[in-house]
Amino acid sequence: MSERQRIGLDNPVFNGRLRQRAQFTTRPVGRRARHHAAGYATRPQAATGSVRRQAPGRIAAVRPPRPEAQPKPVLLSPRQQRSEVLKRQFAHTPASTPGLRESAAPRRWWRYSKPQQTIIGMACLVFALGLGVSLQALLTNRDASAQVAALSKQVDSQSGGGSGDNSSLPSTTKPSSQAVSNYAVAADLARYLEIPKLNVYARVTQVGVTTSGALGTPNNVFDTAWYSGSAKPGQPGATLIDGHVSSWTTHGVFYNIKHLVKGDNIRIVRGDGVVINYQVVKTQVYNANDVDMQAAVTPITPGKSGLNLITCTGQVQKGTSEFNQRVIVFAQQV
Repeated sequence: MSERQRIGLDNPVFNGRLRQRAQFTTRPVGRRARHHAAGYATRPQAATGSVRRQAPGRIAAVRPPRPEAQPKPVLLSPRQQRSEVLKRQFAHTPASTPGLRESAAPRRWWRYSKPQQTIIGMACLVFALGLGVSLQALLTNRDASAQVAALSKQVDSQSGGGSGDNSSLPSTTKPSSQAVSNYAVAADLARYLEIPKLNVYARVTQVGVTTSGALGTPNNVFDTAWYSGSAKPGQPGATLIDGHVSSWTTHGVFYNIKHLVKGDNIRIVRGDGVVINYQVVKTQVYNANDVDMQAAVTPITPGKSGLNLITCTGQVQKGTSEFNQRVIVFAQQV
């Protein structure tokens, strides 16, 4: 058998049986692209678009390039699909959302604006002042409770003098001007009490409680007395001063105290010459058996130094030398 001849594609046997794939741009293969190569002439691809195959002797029309076909989405199995929950979590992290600051570092003081720093500073100052006032009121109430415990019995205006002795009645002899001017006390104690509205300028002695547990009173109806268990003038708390309203023969230093009203001025001159001014806040009348001694040794305005004046008022009880009411004038330092 002779040697086989090499058969090429130009052999007439294959004429019309083989198809030649035309050259196209990156368009998806469509119906118009599926044409037989036989009987058509193919022109080279133009630079600006795809070449349309035409019959021999015709000029091929140049088409403008079409946009690249987008690949169809491929449906993946649930395990291969991207998690939308994870995407949402990433989208709401503090780094991407300014409003969320859970994991962000706290702001430093110097990172605040000056108005914000001013507001924060004022808030801290108000808080500190309120805390101080509350602490002072607590200490004052504690001291007042101790004083009330010592004054367990009601005030007896007719009890003994500054020494706490009930055996003698107060003197009705008015002190001389020289005796008043020569009167001296310690520097931080009350020396004189002055009430301009009532024309009162009296010495201030010191008293404690009597042997029966009542508040002592001055030995002279023209003098006043500072209760040594109360606060000193100008110091935190309330200064309690008492005096006689009258005797059987003359009016006492506090005879017209019931006429004091809110806004009236009262002054205390201390032993060192310092003058402390007070202003009347209110006047309260109590029954003799129902005197609020807790209020008597407590400042009327928390956080301010107070001055409370107490004496008798009302009517003399039949068969006794005692009055049936008490009056307390509450004042605060100004």
